Amino acid sequence: VDNKVTDYPLNIMTKTYVTHYYYIVKEILARLEQEGEFDSSLFASEIKLRYQTVSKKSSSQTETNSILVDSLYNNIGQKYKPACEIIIAYFVARCEVFDEITQ
Repeated sequence: VDNKVTDYPLNIMTKTYVTHYYYIVKEILARLEQEGEFDSSLFASEIKLRYQTVSKKSSSQTETNSILVDSLYNNIGQKYKPACEIIIAYFVARCEVFDEITQ
């Protein structure tokens, strides 16, 4: 996360979510996929595509993150916004959102 998120408040929030929820989200997505209710590869691709589209128009990582969270929130019926923040943080850690910054 440190090599991707340069906006300090967003960095701290993302690391907190990743630290506490990464494996929980991974487990839930794997279970849903196993039950045949979810395609995690397709969902990851959709998140990556949305990120690529949004990042071209956005002025900051915080704005990009907010748009991604709001988009997910709106697509699931405007429920559980904190869960949407956690899911986007998960995809930051998995590299679908925010490119790693080279040193």
